[in-house]
Amino acid sequence: MLRLAAVAVGVILSPSALAAENPLKPGDYAIAVRQMVGGKFTKDASGKITGRRGYRILQTPAKDYAGTCWQVKKAKADQVDMCLVSGVFKPHWEDGTSYTEWCDAWSIGPASPFPTDLASGTFSVFQRVASCPGA
Repeated sequence: MLRLAAVAVGVILSPSALAAENPLKPGDYAIAVRQMVGGKFTKDASGKITGRRGYRILQTPAKDYAGTCWQVKKAKADQVDMCLVSGVFKPHWEDGTSYTEWCDAWSIGPASPFPTDLASGTFSVFQRVASCPGA
């Protein structure tokens, strides 16, 4: 069964990062290489999330994504759609269920770490790779 989930995991953006080009393109393969943990969301007067403070960046993928490889299906300035190509995805919110088919729409927003690069001053969960093992 193909699962589709819209995950708001975007990017912590400075005004200059908003204009940055999305480094992932349709057809690219990507693996998780980092994760953001902890911290607290900041919100404006209306309750909209505007950022995240006090987080740590770990140089290992989140357990959910370890050993997975994804292919970019769509890439826009504010969203990337990717589907699992190889590995077993074990999303923590699915109570231990494992998946070999899964697609996610990753939104780029002020509280999320995707998809720009650390070199540009922002944080990236995924890294582009030449191909996926086992695909």
